[in-house]
Amino acid sequence: MIGWGAATAQPDPMTTGVMGHARDPGAGPGHERGSVTLWVLYWSMSVLFISGFGLDLWRGVSVRRSLVEQAEAAASAGANAVDVETFRRTGEVVIDPGLADEMARANLRAQGDADLVDRAQITVDPGTQEVTVTLEAAVDFTLVKVFLSGEAPLQVGVTARARVFVYNPDLVAAPPADIWALTEPEWAGKVGVAPTNGSFVAFVSAMVLTEGEERTLEWLSGIASNDPVIFDGNAPIVAATDAGDIAGGLVNHYYLLRLADEQGVATAVNHSFPSGDPGSLVMVSGAGLLKTAENRDEALRFLEFLVSDETQAFFLSEILEYPLVEGAGTPPGQTPLADLPTLDLDLSQLATTVDRATQLIAEAGLT
Repeated sequence: MIGWGAATAQPDPMTTGVMGHARDPGAGPGHERGSVTLWVLYWSMSVLFISGFGLDLWRGVSVRRSLVEQAEAAASAGANAVDVETFRRTGEVVIDPGLADEMARANLRAQGDADLVDRAQITVDPGTQEVTVTLEAAVDFTLVKVFLSGEAPLQVGVTARARVFVYNPDLVAAPPADIWALTEPEWAGKVGVAPTNGSFVAFVSAMVLTEGEERTLEWLSGIASNDPVIFDGNAPIVAATDAGDIAGGLVNHYYLLRLADEQGVATAVNHSFPSGDPGSLVMVSGAGLLKTAENRDEALRFLEFLVSDETQAFFLSEILEYPLVEGAGTPPGQTPLADLPTLDLDLSQLATTVDRATQLIAEAGLT
């Protein structure tokens, strides 16, 4: 069973492992072929958006990929360990387990990781004549803590979406310096907001955490008294901005990209607020495995699918959100995730202020 959500964490090691398999050189269609099976992927992840986060978040993925390549190469090397005496005596091609172990470890040693050689588990299946190389490695994160406590729920970040101010450069000489500028008279009647939209509520929830309730209500009241244009979602705000009906609005980054994709071109521009500004919030979509999941293996495979190269590429090209696997790319025309302005915030705490944020929005008269 899959549950969706987002959270934050601190540094801790993560263990990841892979198995490489290779058949013996005479074993039919599998001649000197290496295949790889992931044997454990215990991701319990969430995101702390501070500078350099993007470089740390998916370090585990990079390490796992490296282990896959190393295990596959070592297994293929071990599969060449033919028992010469048996072959001479019977004509049967079988693998010498001792020699396979030696050759696989020699291959790992040549790859340059002595510690990995000592920890490697190498076995030979006498029936299938497959060499299996199992590798493990610990990955230390500086910005992400991974919880691996027995049957604890597993969570993994899948994509990220950045809050931005979309504006029409034909109507705006310069975008606002911060969210407080939007309460000034020059923006009266020109700004679109979607106060009931989930992403706006999340943004206000973040503001409660970073600015406090009093300051948040002050800002909301300032927006409400500045004659904002109320919408029911982000997409119509972007459409109205691009059409020149309003000067700009508070939205998620990808709505403008989708509009540009549909129209072929867009006049509007996304603007990121500076680091520390609540308007610079970056949110995460994610997936998780519940403790009560009945189909745990299938769920784990689905989590792995969500962070696979193919799926992350789909999220980038079709959904236009930020993929969270390092090196997967950046939405067109947007600032790379690692370089985005950031809000120093524990995202797991957003849930604690959602109700109060909703109340403050209502108190300010933003309906």
